[in-house]
Amino acid sequence: MKTKAIILLLLGILSVGCSTDENEESNFHPKGTYWKLSGYVNVIDGKLIEAEPKYNEDFFTFAFVSDSVGIGETVSNPFVVQLFSEPIIQMISFNFLLEGGNVDLFYEAIKTVDSCKVDEEGLKFFYNGGENYLLFDRVFDGKKGYIDTTDLNGTGYLFLNSVPSELQNKKNVIYIIYNEITHSATFSADYPKAFYNGNILNISEFIKGWKIPDGGIQIDYAGRLYQQGIYWSQPPSIGGYFVLTTLNKM
Repeated sequence: MKTKAIILLLLGILSVGCSTDENEESNFHPKGTYWKLSGYVNVIDGKLIEAEPKYNEDFFTFAFVSDSVGIGETVSNPFVVQLFSEPIIQMISFNFLLEGGNVDLFYEAIKTVDSCKVDEEGLKFFYNGGENYLLFDRVFDGKKGYIDTTDLNGTGYLFLNSVPSELQNKKNVIYIIYNEITHSATFSADYPKAFYNGNILNISEFIKGWKIPDGGIQIDYAGRLYQQGIYWSQPPSIGGYFVLTTLNKM
């Protein structure tokens, strides 16, 4: 029953953060769908600037791993799409490679995304005060955007910037490091079955209003890890993107 509850919590309703066309169904459930950026549209004249470069069909694409979280990549940099109280498109990391084309338009646009809509034209993320939008076309279903999934839950600690040295060797707990500047978080968890680590995609939704002291906060948590890679050590080291379903102070 606990596992079932976790899964149900993960499947959020997209309509909370993204409106639908009047002629469409009121609830849009995109889990498992795959989207590609067509380009940048001016609302007034409808002019479209196509997203470039275009020599690889996987550029500027993302897959919804739940009804409210998507994982994607520009040319070489991963990003996350979050559709909760309001839409967010946020870079997970940068490798600073020269990507070419007009990829800088994407990085600039996502800074001011404030609403989204799905209609017969596609999935639209409005930015620049609503004067422009990113237009994503639904291309095909079935591409997961991850290797496998693992449900994790337990207790641990939430810190700013780093883990205190006296706690670094504890087992069977999760360590979450939150960056107040970027509003992003990483995690590591050394469990008997595997060592898990990676980025947490939706922590901002859970810690609004929290004050994190220098000594950190003890927490309990649950969520799902979308695996991006495995290093076959003993035990294995598994990395990926983690989507929280619960996060509470203890």
